[in-house]
Amino acid sequence: MLPILGVIIGPILKGITSLGSSWLANRKAKAEHKRELKVIKQTGKVRLTQAKEDNKLARETRAGRMDSTAMNQMNMTWKDEYILLLLSLPVIMCFIPAMTLFGVSFDPQAAALNGFGILDQTPEWYQWSITGIIAAVYGLRTWKRLFK
Repeated sequence: MLPILGVIIGPILKGITSLGSSWLANRKAKAEHKRELKVIKQTGKVRLTQAKEDNKLARETRAGRMDSTAMNQMNMTWKDEYILLLLSLPVIMCFIPAMTLFGVSFDPQAAALNGFGILDQTPEWYQWSITGIIAAVYGLRTWKRLFK
């Protein structure tokens, strides 16, 4: 009777072990695939981060070259000095007391205050235009850094 049980139970046990082995192999393959995907994902993130940094560096380099070129082109112009003089005049006028020159009464402090009052009444687009001109003369990137 035992040999008959061995004939019946042997193939059943072989089938169960074969099924268990294939299930374990399949599970191992899935785990390996999952690890590979994780490595690929990590590599992709590293490459993306590196690409973003390279892109940012390239933009900053281009911007620096453009600023340098613009500054070199402005070396022979009086535009910067003109803007600086215009912006400095009201400040200078605030420290000069009222006086009479050649029979004409002149009060630079009142003139400066009156000028700012009149400038305040100009259209907003004009005020922004003046701001834009100043920003262009002294560099937009410098302007951005001031207001961050």
